[in-house]
Amino acid sequence: MTTSDKHNSEIPQSPELLGDKVLRIDRDGEGNEPSEGFDPRIYTYSHRNVQGITFHPNIGQPIVTEHGP
Repeated sequence: MTTSDKHNSEIPQSPELLGDKVLRIDRDGEGNEPSEGFDPRIYTYSHRNVQGITFHPNIGQPIVTEHGP
């Protein structure tokens, strides 16, 4: 799941705030190993208004499209 721009430059880098992030959605919680100090729901961070997400079919790497400077 993606979260959008909050017009606050501190939010994308925050390990606790969920704005400007891609969040984990998982039925059983397996494989969720967040970066140290980060909310476990955060999958990727440091975005600016994520508009779409897909995953590479062979390696599962997330690929996002975002808007903004």
